[in-house]
Amino acid sequence: MKTALDQNTELYKILNASTVLKSAITGDIYKTVRPANSVLEDIVVNTIVLDEGSLQRGVSNVNIHVADLQQTIGTSSTKYYAPNEGRLKVIADLVKPLIEDTYKNDFSLSISGSSLIGQPEINQHYFNFRVDFIFENP
Repeated sequence: MKTALDQNTELYKILNASTVLKSAITGDIYKTVRPANSVLEDIVVNTIVLDEGSLQRGVSNVNIHVADLQQTIGTSSTKYYAPNEGRLKVIADLVKPLIEDTYKNDFSLSISGSSLIGQPEINQHYFNFRVDFIFENP
């Protein structure tokens, strides 16, 4: 039987094996937790659930963190922060083929959804891929 920790590790290994992805981000790839106060472009994988049984189904997240861009309103000095959609898209386009319809010896994974989530308290957004897992246990 696999555990949520195994699921996290498999997803981490897939992303971490990509030298192109690792060189494209300013930060790093992490399992479960991102370093506090990071302002770098980081990727965090975490697992929500993994069922029990000979055919285990689970759900994980791949979160791509990018600092927001500071904007001003017209000619005023009023500032606000907006998602850096350009960088989020570049990184998401590198991640997506690594986790989209992937088949390994004892598991498969696919993307079941995506979303953009704001973190206004730290002027950042993250792009989330929701990943469905299936482990086949002999």
